Amino acid sequence: MRCSSASSSLNSLRASRNARRSSSRPPGVARNTRKTVTDCSMAAYYTATAMTENRRAGSTPDPLWYKDAIVYETHVRAFFDSNNDGFGDFAGLIQKLDYLHDLGVTCIWLLPFFPSPLRDDGYDIADFEAVHPQYGTLGDFRHFVRACHERGIRVIVELVINHTSDQHPWFQRARRAPVGSVHRNYYVWSDDNTKYAGVRTIFSDYEVSNWTWDPVAKAYFWHRFYSHQPDLNYDNPAVFDEVLRILRFWLDLDVDGLRLDAESLITDPQILRRRPISKDGKTMTITSKSTNAAGQTIQDVAVFEKR
Repeated sequence: MRCSSASSSLNSLRASRNARRSSSRPPGVARNTRKTVTDCSMAAYYTATAMTENRRAGSTPDPLWYKDAIVYETHVRAFFDSNNDGFGDFAGLIQKLDYLHDLGVTCIWLLPFFPSPLRDDGYDIADFEAVHPQYGTLGDFRHFVRACHERGIRVIVELVINHTSDQHPWFQRARRAPVGSVHRNYYVWSDDNTKYAGVRTIFSDYEVSNWTWDPVAKAYFWHRFYSHQPDLNYDNPAVFDEVLRILRFWLDLDVDGLRLDAESLITDPQILRRRPISKDGKTMTITSKSTNAAGQTIQDVAVFEKR
C-alpha cells in the first residue's frame, strides 16, 4: 500500500507525539498510549493511520509505517468460520494469524464488521461501537488485536462515516425529532426533492434520486448511496463531535489505523457547502485536491485530531 501525505498532515502527526490526550480509556489500554488520526490519499481510497507509542517493548514509533506495509484486506465473515455456523468470525481469523504472518503480511485491513442489517455488505452500519454478533464480541476483537500485535501485525479498521444505516438509533431519533433540532439535523432533510438537482445519482440502476421520502419525518432525506443509507450532516457540530468520539473509541482499543470510506463525499462543496471545522481545540481539516499518476482527481489530506 502506497500513500502520499501533505507536509501539514505529517507535521500535525509529529507534533502530536508528545500530546497526552485527556479522554478516558477503557480497561486494559495503557495510560501512555498516544494516537493521532491522519487521513491521506491512497489512489481513490482514504486510509487514516494512527501511531501508538510504547505499545510493544523495544518498538520504535514510526508514523510512516503504512508506506511499505504489506496489507492483507479481508472481510471477517468471509475468512474462516470457527464454529460451523456458516459465517467467518474473529475466533477463526485469530486461528489463521500464523498463516498470514508466514505469508509476510504486516497489516490486516478489516472491512466493516459492525452491527448492520447487511443490506450493503456491512457498509450500512447500525452501531459504530460494537461487533456484529455473527462475528463475535468486542472482547473477541480485543483478543484479535492483541494476537496481531504479538506477531508484529498491525490492524486497520474500515469505518463508514459518510452515512449510517436507516436502522441506526441516530436516524430513528432524527426522523421523530422536531424540525430544526440538533437531533433532527444529524441528517439532511428537505421539504422537496429538487435541491442539488445536478448531483449525480451514484447507483442510478437502483435509485432514481439522491432524495427519499420518509413517512415518519414527513420530509425527504439525502443519500448519495442507497436509500437505506442516509447521509450524515457535517454542518451539524454535534455530528462532528460524535464522529471524533467514534474514531477515538477504536484507537483506544489499540488499532493502528482507520480507513474512512467515502470520505471525499463529506466535503463535496456543491452539495451542502461542507467545510473544514475547527472548534474548542478540535480539528477536522480538508486540504486541496490533487491528481494521481492515473489522472484521477483525489482529495489529498484530511486530519482529525484532538490535542
